[in-house]
Amino acid sequence: AMLSIGAIFKAARKSANLTQEEVAMLAGTSRTYITRLEADQYDVEVMTLKKIVEAGLNKHLSISIS
Repeated sequence: AMLSIGAIFKAARKSANLTQEEVAMLAGTSRTYITRLEADQYDVEVMTLKKIVEAGLNKHLSISIS
């Protein structure tokens, strides 16, 4: 099964040893937004996700279609 964006993001955040609060602060968003993102409660725009991944996790976002 394909992992959801939320699940992939949460795993990356945990591997970076960051809390939702820390990621939110670094990315300039709210902890609530991060919580909902991780729970797949709504669609996230690619550019928003890119900003959160790069600023919040200090990681690179890559998307593949296969």
